[in-house]
Amino acid sequence: MASSFDKPIHQGSGFWCWLAIAALALFLLVSGCGSDSGGGDSLQVSESMIETTQVDSLSSERGLPSLAPIVSEVLPFVVSITTEQIRPQFFYQIAVPGAGTGIIIRSDGHIVTNDHVIAGARSVVVTLHDGRQFDAEVVGRDLQSDLAVIKIAMTGLPIANAPEISQLRVGDWVMAVGNALSLEGGNTVTIGIVSALGRTILTDPYEDIYLYETIQTDAAINEGNSGGPLIDMEGNVVGINVAIDSTAQGIGFAIPWATVKTITHELISVGRVIRPMLGVIAIEYTSAVARSIDKEWIRGLLVLRVFESTTAAEIGIVSGDIITSINGDPVADIKEFRQIIGRYEVGDTLEVAIERDGEAIILEAVLQEKPEGVSLQVL
Repeated sequence: MASSFDKPIHQGSGFWCWLAIAALALFLLVSGCGSDSGGGDSLQVSESMIETTQVDSLSSERGLPSLAPIVSEVLPFVVSITTEQIRPQFFYQIAVPGAGTGIIIRSDGHIVTNDHVIAGARSVVVTLHDGRQFDAEVVGRDLQSDLAVIKIAMTGLPIANAPEISQLRVGDWVMAVGNALSLEGGNTVTIGIVSALGRTILTDPYEDIYLYETIQTDAAINEGNSGGPLIDMEGNVVGINVAIDSTAQGIGFAIPWATVKTITHELISVGRVIRPMLGVIAIEYTSAVARSIDKEWIRGLLVLRVFESTTAAEIGIVSGDIITSINGDPVADIKEFRQIIGRYEVGDTLEVAIERDGEAIILEAVLQEKPEGVSLQVL
Protein backbone atom coordinates (compact mmCIF):
# COMPACT_ATOMS: atom_id res chain seq x y z
CA MET A 1 0.00 0.00 0.00
CA ALA A 2 1.33 3.35 -0.94
CA SER A 3 1.89 5.81 1.90
CA SER A 4 0.16 9.19 2.04
CA PHE A 5 3.45 10.83 1.06
CA ASP A 6 3.23 9.15 -2.31
CA LYS A 7 0.05 11.04 -3.23
CA PRO A 8 0.27 14.21 -5.35
CA ILE A 9 0.18 17.36 -3.25
CA HIS A 10 -2.90 18.88 -4.92
CA GLN A 11 -5.04 15.89 -3.96
CA GLY A 12 -4.70 16.74 -0.26
CA SER A 13 -5.17 20.48 -0.59
CA GLY A 14 -8.82 20.41 0.59
CA PHE A 15 -7.78 19.98 4.20
CA TRP A 16 -5.42 22.95 4.11
CA CYS A 17 -8.04 25.07 2.38
CA TRP A 18 -10.59 24.44 5.17
CA LEU A 19 -7.91 25.06 7.77
CA ALA A 20 -7.11 28.46 6.19
CA ILE A 21 -10.80 29.43 6.15
CA ALA A 22 -11.18 28.47 9.82
CA ALA A 23 -8.13 30.56 10.74
CA LEU A 24 -9.50 33.56 8.83
CA ALA A 25 -12.88 33.26 10.55
CA LEU A 26 -11.19 33.11 13.96
CA PHE A 27 -9.14 36.24 13.12
CA LEU A 28 -12.24 38.20 12.09
CA LEU A 29 -14.06 37.08 15.21
CA VAL A 30 -11.23 38.20 17.47
CA SER A 31 -10.94 41.54 15.61
CA GLY A 32 -14.65 42.17 15.95
CA CYS A 33 -14.56 41.49 19.69
CA GLY A 34 -12.00 44.23 20.35
CA SER A 35 -12.67 47.88 21.11
CA ASP A 36 -15.13 49.81 18.93
CA SER A 37 -12.44 51.98 17.43
CA GLY A 38 -10.18 49.07 16.70
CA GLY A 39 -12.98 47.00 15.24
CA GLY A 40 -14.28 49.91 13.21
CA ASP A 41 -10.86 50.73 11.86
CA SER A 42 -10.22 47.13 10.99
CA LEU A 43 -13.51 46.87 9.16
CA GLN A 44 -12.94 50.16 7.24
CA VAL A 45 -9.47 49.07 6.14
CA SER A 46 -10.85 45.81 4.87
CA GLU A 47 -13.56 47.56 2.85
CA SER A 48 -11.01 50.03 1.46
CA MET A 49 -8.73 47.23 0.42
CA ILE A 50 -11.60 45.41 -1.27
CA GLU A 51 -12.71 48.60 -3.09
CA THR A 52 -9.15 49.38 -4.24
CA THR A 53 -8.71 45.83 -5.49
CA GLN A 54 -11.92 46.12 -7.49
CA VAL A 55 -10.83 49.47 -9.05
CA ASP A 56 -7.38 48.14 -9.91
CA SER A 57 -8.94 45.06 -11.47
CA LEU A 58 -11.31 47.23 -13.49
CA SER A 59 -8.45 49.48 -14.69
CA SER A 60 -6.37 46.52 -15.82
CA GLU A 61 -9.33 45.13 -17.71
CA ARG A 62 -9.88 48.44 -19.52
CA GLY A 63 -6.21 48.91 -20.46
CA LEU A 64 -5.59 51.84 -22.86
CA PRO A 65 -8.30 54.49 -23.19
CA SER A 66 -10.82 53.98 -25.99
CA LEU A 67 -10.21 55.79 -29.27
CA ALA A 68 -13.88 55.54 -30.23
CA PRO A 69 -14.60 59.27 -29.64
CA ILE A 70 -11.81 60.26 -32.05
CA VAL A 71 -12.89 57.68 -34.61
CA SER A 72 -16.48 58.93 -34.52
CA GLU A 73 -15.25 62.46 -35.33
CA VAL A 74 -13.00 61.29 -38.17
CA LEU A 75 -15.16 58.79 -40.07
CA PRO A 76 -17.66 61.35 -41.48
CA PHE A 77 -14.97 63.10 -43.58
CA VAL A 78 -13.38 59.88 -44.89
CA VAL A 79 -14.86 58.44 -48.09
CA SER A 80 -14.46 55.19 -49.98
CA ILE A 81 -13.56 55.36 -53.66
CA THR A 82 -14.25 52.70 -56.28
CA THR A 83 -13.02 52.96 -59.85
CA GLU A 84 -13.30 51.10 -63.11
CA GLN A 85 -10.49 50.93 -65.64
CA ILE A 86 -10.58 49.49 -69.14
CA ARG A 87 -7.51 47.42 -69.98
CA PRO A 88 -6.68 45.62 -73.21
CA GLN A 89 -6.64 41.82 -72.98
CA PHE A 90 -5.43 40.19 -76.18
CA PHE A 91 -8.22 40.85 -78.74
CA TYR A 92 -10.70 42.50 -76.38
CA GLN A 93 -10.91 44.87 -73.42
CA ILE A 94 -11.88 44.10 -69.83
CA ALA A 95 -13.18 46.28 -67.00
CA VAL A 96 -10.91 46.18 -63.97
CA PRO A 97 -12.26 47.43 -60.61
CA GLY A 98 -10.12 49.46 -58.24
CA ALA A 99 -10.50 50.85 -54.74
CA GLY A 100 -9.07 53.58 -52.59
CA THR A 101 -9.89 56.20 -50.00
CA GLY A 102 -10.38 59.96 -49.98
CA ILE A 103 -10.59 62.87 -47.54
CA ILE A 104 -13.18 65.64 -47.79
CA ILE A 105 -11.26 68.91 -47.74
CA ARG A 106 -14.03 71.35 -48.71
CA SER A 107 -17.69 71.29 -47.78
CA ASP A 108 -18.64 71.83 -51.45
CA GLY A 109 -17.53 68.30 -52.36
CA HIS A 110 -13.78 68.57 -53.02
CA ILE A 111 -11.94 65.41 -52.01
CA VAL A 112 -8.22 64.65 -52.01
CA THR A 113 -6.84 61.19 -52.75
CA ASN A 114 -3.77 59.58 -54.30
CA ASP A 115 -3.24 59.99 -58.03
CA HIS A 116 -2.62 56.27 -58.45
CA VAL A 117 -6.10 55.57 -57.06
CA ILE A 118 -7.86 57.25 -59.99
CA ALA A 119 -5.19 57.06 -62.73
CA GLY A 120 -6.66 55.66 -65.95
CA ALA A 121 -10.16 55.28 -64.49
CA ARG A 122 -13.15 55.78 -66.75
CA SER A 123 -15.46 56.07 -63.75
CA VAL A 124 -14.93 57.17 -60.15
CA VAL A 125 -17.61 56.59 -57.51
CA VAL A 126 -17.47 58.04 -54.01
CA THR A 127 -19.28 56.46 -51.06
CA LEU A 128 -19.86 58.69 -48.05
CA HIS A 129 -19.80 57.47 -44.46
CA ASP A 130 -23.62 57.34 -44.41
CA GLY A 131 -23.69 55.08 -47.47
CA ARG A 132 -24.72 57.62 -50.12
CA GLN A 133 -22.92 57.26 -53.44
CA PHE A 134 -21.96 59.92 -55.99
CA ASP A 135 -20.17 59.96 -59.32
CA ALA A 136 -17.02 62.08 -59.07
CA GLU A 137 -15.25 64.25 -61.61
CA VAL A 138 -11.49 64.79 -61.67
CA VAL A 139 -10.49 68.35 -60.78
CA GLY A 140 -6.72 67.91 -61.09
CA ARG A 141 -3.97 65.30 -60.89
CA ASP A 142 -0.27 65.41 -60.10
CA LEU A 143 1.81 62.35 -60.89
CA GLN A 144 4.96 63.65 -59.22
CA SER A 145 3.37 64.08 -55.77
CA ASP A 146 0.90 61.20 -56.27
CA LEU A 147 -1.98 63.46 -55.28
CA ALA A 148 -5.29 64.20 -56.99
CA VAL A 149 -8.45 66.15 -56.27
CA ILE A 150 -11.91 64.93 -57.26
CA LYS A 151 -15.33 66.51 -56.69
CA ILE A 152 -18.86 65.31 -56.08
CA ALA A 153 -22.08 67.28 -56.51
CA MET A 154 -22.81 67.75 -52.82
CA THR A 155 -22.58 70.61 -50.34
CA GLY A 156 -22.60 70.92 -46.57
CA LEU A 157 -20.16 68.08 -46.12
CA PRO A 158 -17.98 67.65 -43.00
CA ILE A 159 -14.33 68.46 -43.67
CA ALA A 160 -11.06 67.18 -42.27
CA ASN A 161 -9.41 68.82 -39.29
CA ALA A 162 -5.77 69.66 -39.88
CA PRO A 163 -3.22 71.56 -37.79
CA GLU A 164 -1.67 74.74 -39.17
CA ILE A 165 1.74 73.58 -37.97
CA SER A 166 2.52 69.92 -37.43
CA GLN A 167 3.82 68.99 -33.99
CA LEU A 168 4.22 65.33 -34.95
CA ARG A 169 7.05 63.47 -33.25
CA VAL A 170 8.59 60.04 -33.61
CA GLY A 171 6.78 57.81 -31.13
CA ASP A 172 3.42 59.64 -31.30
CA TRP A 173 0.33 57.47 -31.64
CA VAL A 174 -1.49 57.66 -34.99
CA MET A 175 -4.45 55.97 -36.69
CA ALA A 176 -4.79 54.94 -40.34
CA VAL A 177 -8.35 55.07 -41.68
CA GLY A 178 -9.41 53.77 -45.05
CA ASN A 179 -11.19 51.44 -47.41
CA ALA A 180 -8.85 48.54 -46.62
CA LEU A 181 -9.27 45.66 -49.08
CA SER A 182 -12.58 47.29 -50.07
CA LEU A 183 -14.31 45.32 -47.32
CA GLU A 184 -18.05 45.77 -46.92
CA GLY A 185 -19.38 47.51 -43.85
CA GLY A 186 -17.38 50.73 -43.86
CA ASN A 187 -13.83 51.93 -43.46
CA THR A 188 -11.19 50.18 -41.39
CA VAL A 189 -9.30 51.80 -38.50
CA THR A 190 -5.82 50.65 -37.47
CA ILE A 191 -3.41 52.11 -34.94
CA GLY A 192 0.35 52.43 -34.59
CA ILE A 193 3.03 55.01 -33.95
CA VAL A 194 5.12 57.41 -35.99
CA SER A 195 8.19 55.29 -36.71
CA ALA A 196 10.22 57.99 -38.47
CA LEU A 197 9.91 61.42 -40.09
CA GLY A 198 11.44 62.90 -43.22
CA ARG A 199 11.69 59.66 -45.22
CA THR A 200 12.41 59.78 -48.96
CA ILE A 201 10.84 56.91 -50.91
CA LEU A 202 10.99 55.86 -54.56
CA THR A 203 7.45 55.36 -55.87
CA ASP A 204 8.10 55.01 -59.62
CA PRO A 205 11.49 53.63 -60.71
CA TYR A 206 10.63 54.11 -64.39
CA GLU A 207 10.02 57.85 -64.06
CA ASP A 208 12.47 58.32 -61.16
CA ILE A 209 9.67 59.68 -58.98
CA TYR A 210 10.41 60.21 -55.31
CA LEU A 211 8.24 61.39 -52.44
CA TYR A 212 10.05 63.54 -49.90
CA GLU A 213 9.62 64.18 -46.17
CA THR A 214 7.15 61.31 -45.78
CA ILE A 215 5.91 59.99 -42.44
CA GLN A 216 6.78 56.39 -41.67
CA THR A 217 4.31 54.45 -39.52
CA ASP A 218 3.66 50.91 -38.37
CA ALA A 219 -0.11 51.40 -38.39
CA ALA A 220 -1.42 48.72 -40.75
CA ILE A 221 -1.92 50.05 -44.28
CA ASN A 222 -3.42 47.71 -46.85
CA GLU A 223 -4.59 47.81 -50.43
CA GLY A 224 -7.48 50.27 -50.54
CA ASN A 225 -6.02 52.49 -47.81
CA SER A 226 -4.31 54.72 -50.38
CA GLY A 227 -5.60 58.27 -50.14
CA GLY A 228 -6.90 57.82 -46.60
CA PRO A 229 -5.90 59.90 -43.60
CA LEU A 230 -3.23 59.34 -40.98
CA ILE A 231 -4.75 60.77 -37.80
CA ASP A 232 -3.13 61.98 -34.58
CA MET A 233 -4.67 61.56 -31.14
CA GLU A 234 -6.34 64.99 -31.38
CA GLY A 235 -8.34 63.88 -34.41
CA ASN A 236 -6.21 65.93 -36.83
CA VAL A 237 -5.14 64.71 -40.26
CA VAL A 238 -1.34 64.72 -40.30
CA GLY A 239 -0.84 62.91 -43.59
CA ILE A 240 -2.26 60.87 -46.47
CA ASN A 241 -1.43 57.18 -46.58
CA VAL A 242 0.34 56.46 -49.85
CA ALA A 243 2.55 53.37 -49.84
CA ILE A 244 3.85 50.34 -47.99
CA ASP A 245 7.08 48.39 -48.21
CA SER A 246 5.85 45.00 -49.39
CA THR A 247 9.17 43.37 -48.50
CA ALA A 248 8.80 44.28 -44.83
CA GLN A 249 6.22 44.22 -42.07
CA GLY A 250 4.82 47.31 -40.40
CA ILE A 251 6.44 49.86 -42.70
CA GLY A 252 4.02 52.26 -44.32
CA PHE A 253 4.32 55.84 -45.50
CA ALA A 254 2.14 58.94 -45.59
CA ILE A 255 2.51 62.25 -47.41
CA PRO A 256 2.69 65.05 -44.79
CA TRP A 257 -0.31 67.34 -44.66
CA ALA A 258 1.77 70.46 -45.37
CA THR A 259 2.62 69.00 -48.79
CA VAL A 260 -0.99 67.93 -49.37
CA LYS A 261 -2.25 71.42 -48.58
CA THR A 262 0.12 73.09 -51.05
CA ILE A 263 -0.56 70.64 -53.88
CA THR A 264 -4.34 70.57 -53.49
CA HIS A 265 -4.52 74.38 -53.48
CA GLU A 266 -2.88 74.48 -56.91
CA LEU A 267 -4.91 71.57 -58.26
CA ILE A 268 -8.16 73.29 -57.29
CA SER A 269 -7.00 76.73 -58.46
CA VAL A 270 -5.44 75.90 -61.84
CA GLY A 271 -5.98 72.17 -62.31
CA ARG A 272 -2.30 71.29 -62.12
CA VAL A 273 0.85 71.94 -60.13
CA ILE A 274 3.15 74.67 -61.46
CA ARG A 275 6.78 73.70 -61.04
CA PRO A 276 10.04 75.42 -62.02
CA MET A 277 12.66 73.89 -64.29
CA LEU A 278 16.05 74.54 -65.90
CA GLY A 279 15.32 72.66 -69.10
CA VAL A 280 17.79 69.76 -69.19
CA ILE A 281 17.86 65.98 -69.15
CA ALA A 282 20.66 64.65 -66.97
CA ILE A 283 21.86 61.49 -65.24
CA GLU A 284 23.85 60.82 -62.12
CA TYR A 285 27.55 61.23 -62.87
CA THR A 286 28.87 58.01 -61.39
CA SER A 287 32.45 56.73 -61.46
CA ALA A 288 31.39 54.19 -64.10
CA VAL A 289 30.02 56.97 -66.32
CA ALA A 290 33.22 58.97 -65.84
CA ARG A 291 35.36 56.01 -66.94
CA SER A 292 33.17 55.42 -69.98
CA ILE A 293 33.88 58.95 -71.25
CA ASP A 294 37.50 58.93 -70.03
CA LYS A 295 37.11 61.78 -67.54
CA GLU A 296 37.70 62.31 -63.84
CA TRP A 297 34.82 61.60 -61.48
CA ILE A 298 33.19 64.29 -59.35
CA ARG A 299 29.84 64.37 -57.62
CA GLY A 300 27.12 65.81 -59.79
CA LEU A 301 24.71 65.36 -62.69
CA LEU A 302 25.91 64.87 -66.26
CA VAL A 303 23.85 66.94 -68.71
CA LEU A 304 22.75 64.83 -71.68
CA ARG A 305 20.46 67.28 -73.45
CA VAL A 306 19.57 70.97 -73.26
CA PHE A 307 16.22 72.12 -74.65
CA GLU A 308 15.90 75.24 -76.77
CA SER A 309 14.25 78.36 -75.37
CA THR A 310 14.80 77.22 -71.79
CA THR A 311 16.68 78.78 -68.92
CA ALA A 312 19.48 76.24 -69.32
CA ALA A 313 19.97 77.17 -72.98
CA GLU A 314 19.86 80.90 -72.24
CA ILE A 315 22.58 80.78 -69.55
CA GLY A 316 24.86 78.64 -71.68
CA ILE A 317 24.60 75.13 -70.23
CA VAL A 318 25.59 72.53 -72.84
CA SER A 319 25.62 68.76 -73.12
CA GLY A 320 28.57 67.30 -71.22
CA ASP A 321 28.46 69.87 -68.42
CA ILE A 322 28.33 68.52 -64.89
CA ILE A 323 25.94 70.28 -62.51
CA THR A 324 27.56 70.15 -59.06
CA SER A 325 25.37 72.43 -56.93
CA ILE A 326 22.29 74.67 -56.87
CA ASN A 327 22.55 77.80 -54.71
CA GLY A 328 25.38 76.18 -52.81
CA ASP A 329 23.54 72.90 -52.14
CA PRO A 330 25.50 69.93 -53.55
CA VAL A 331 23.71 67.84 -56.18
CA ALA A 332 24.65 64.17 -56.44
CA ASP A 333 21.61 62.60 -58.09
CA ILE A 334 18.19 63.28 -59.62
CA LYS A 335 16.50 62.91 -56.24
CA GLU A 336 18.57 65.70 -54.68
CA PHE A 337 18.16 67.94 -57.72
CA ARG A 338 14.35 67.71 -57.63
CA GLN A 339 14.27 68.20 -53.90
CA ILE A 340 16.39 71.35 -54.12
CA ILE A 341 14.55 72.85 -57.09
CA GLY A 342 11.25 72.06 -55.39
CA ARG A 343 12.05 74.58 -52.66
CA TYR A 344 11.90 77.44 -55.15
CA GLU A 345 9.25 79.02 -57.34
CA VAL A 346 9.02 80.12 -60.94
CA GLY A 347 10.92 83.41 -61.33
CA ASP A 348 13.42 82.78 -58.53
CA THR A 349 17.08 83.46 -59.35
CA LEU A 350 19.60 80.75 -58.47
CA GLU A 351 23.30 80.12 -58.82
CA VAL A 352 24.03 76.97 -60.79
CA ALA A 353 27.54 75.58 -60.36
CA ILE A 354 28.85 73.45 -63.22
CA GLU A 355 32.14 71.90 -64.22
CA ARG A 356 33.21 71.95 -67.86
CA ASP A 357 36.49 70.37 -68.99
CA GLY A 358 37.92 70.68 -65.48
CA GLU A 359 36.88 74.33 -65.07
CA ALA A 360 34.42 75.36 -62.35
CA ILE A 361 31.81 77.85 -63.60
CA ILE A 362 29.04 79.68 -61.74
CA LEU A 363 25.95 80.62 -63.79
CA GLU A 364 22.96 82.71 -62.75
CA ALA A 365 19.61 81.20 -63.70
CA VAL A 366 16.03 82.47 -63.46
CA LEU A 367 13.73 79.48 -63.06
CA GLN A 368 11.00 79.15 -65.67
CA GLU A 369 7.66 77.36 -65.55
CA LYS A 370 7.62 73.76 -66.63
CA PRO A 371 5.00 73.46 -69.40
CA GLU A 372 2.12 71.07 -68.91
CA GLY A 373 2.71 67.64 -70.42
CA VAL A 374 6.50 67.88 -70.39
CA SER A 375 8.16 64.63 -69.32
CA LEU A 376 9.18 64.26 -65.69
CA GLN A 377 12.67 63.47 -66.95
CA VAL A 378 13.11 67.11 -67.91
CA LEU A 379 14.68 68.90 -64.95
